Amino acid sequence: MALVDPIPSAMCRADAGKLSDRIIAMEQSRKSSSAPADLGPKMAAGVAVIDTLLKTLPGKPGVYRMINAGGEVLYVGKAKSLKKRIASYTRLARQPVRTRRVVAETASMEFVITHTEAEALLRGALKVRRRTL
Repeated sequence: MALVDPIPSAMCRADAGKLSDRIIAMEQSRKSSSAPADLGPKMAAGVAVIDTLLKTLPGKPGVYRMINAGGEVLYVGKAKSLKKRIASYTRLARQPVRTRRVVAETASMEFVITHTEAEALLRGALKVRRRTL
């Protein structure tokens, strides 16, 4: 039976140091590459669309679609309170980059008010499946 020489502990520490340096560099690279592009006027236009619609929304459950200028559905969502959920899209500092991009592309929105949250959940799932209102 052959014995395997253990790896010297100094070598393990050196490799671990190199690995942690690589991980830190990858994290910094990922953070800088995922920073949102300057969406400026598009972002302001998207928030303006949402703000305009927000004034007429009830605090009831429902389903909504965010639509771009070309008529393509960007996002389908459901909410316990449409007013609260849609208002959250105007607070961009709390939103991830992906959501900010959707807001920037939003040219219009469609809503269906439901009686219950469960109905909103079902309608939302059907909308996603069929891509219809």
